[in-house]
Amino acid sequence: MSRNRLDTISDRDVQGPPPSTARTDRGRKRALYQETGVREYWIVDVELRQVEVWRPGVMEAEVWTDAVRWQPEPGIEGLTIELEKIFRPV
Repeated sequence: MSRNRLDTISDRDVQGPPPSTARTDRGRKRALYQETGVREYWIVDVELRQVEVWRPGVMEAEVWTDAVRWQPEPGIEGLTIELEKIFRPV
């Protein structure tokens, strides 16, 4: 049973991710999240070993290949994720 993509985002919060494929992640899902004001949307691409960071109002993602640096709010300590460690073979 498939859920309508618009049913996943309410006025209050996100109820769960819409169904996912690489095409919908970068197209309809990204646009939906941007239109509804999701502050950051990350696409982790294991094959390309990179993370795309999308924000409302932008037409191109920030692409991180070495590390992702995230600070949710000023005054809160930031987080750095070293992508080499995440993408290394197990």
